[in-house]
Amino acid sequence: MSRTVIGHEMVFTELAMRGTLPVVSLLIGPDGVGKMMLALEAADFHGYPKYDTYCHRGPLHRSDAETMLAFARTAGSTVKGKLVIACLDGASATAQNALLKMLEEPPGRVKFILTASEPPLLTIFSRAFVLRCGLLTDHDVEEILILQGHDGAAARAAAALAGGRPGAALAAIGSTEDAVGRVKAALKAVSSRSTDQLAAVFRNTAGPWTGDHHKLLTQWAAEALSSRWRLFSPQDAPGLSSLDARYVLTTTDHFSGARPWLADRAVLEQLSTGRVSE
Repeated sequence: MSRTVIGHEMVFTELAMRGTLPVVSLLIGPDGVGKMMLALEAADFHGYPKYDTYCHRGPLHRSDAETMLAFARTAGSTVKGKLVIACLDGASATAQNALLKMLEEPPGRVKFILTASEPPLLTIFSRAFVLRCGLLTDHDVEEILILQGHDGAAARAAAALAGGRPGAALAAIGSTEDAVGRVKAALKAVSSRSTDQLAAVFRNTAGPWTGDHHKLLTQWAAEALSSRWRLFSPQDAPGLSSLDARYVLTTTDHFSGARPWLADRAVLEQLSTGRVSE
């Protein structure tokens, strides 16, 4: 098993356990869960050299499908032949129909691994060996980021915001440190019962209090309630209790649909009065 295949081990096993790849494989699942990386790992496992592998990551247009067909019609350098990897997200109908013609009569010794966040044309779907890729756990996402050289604390924070999508975690990791610091500042203000400090946190000139801050605040509450600390620690809010944490989790649900800064500020201001734990 490749060290970089994390969270999709069962899917990778399905691709690796065979002596050869199916003619057409379709990896389908939410955007950003690592389907393209999984396809590339499968190509490496089955011994396809880079010069015999065509990889198209962006939206597929008819001209791209024609380029793929031209590549597939040439001979490979080994008996395995060639491998075409293509993402179908955003593919036009004409591109999918052009691809379908290729799949209906595939050139000899050519295999296809397709990825998609939504089902493609039914005629393509029906010709493929379909494997479903789900969301990863926060721990898996964190491990992927650490393997790519990111700091452990930043990786934990990005994983908490990513919703099981390594792609989203990679996009968020540059801004997570500031977001975590701002949430900790809010918790410290509440813990010291300082409404002035809390107001200053929400007036932060770095930008508005967003959905990411809300996710991190509920992450603190979940950790405080369970005493299973990962991203936060007891020292981040020494004056708050598990009852306060439960209040955050339950009360923010009542503000569903409200702007994050409005909902979270209302909850934190109530906590800062000290009346919740009384």
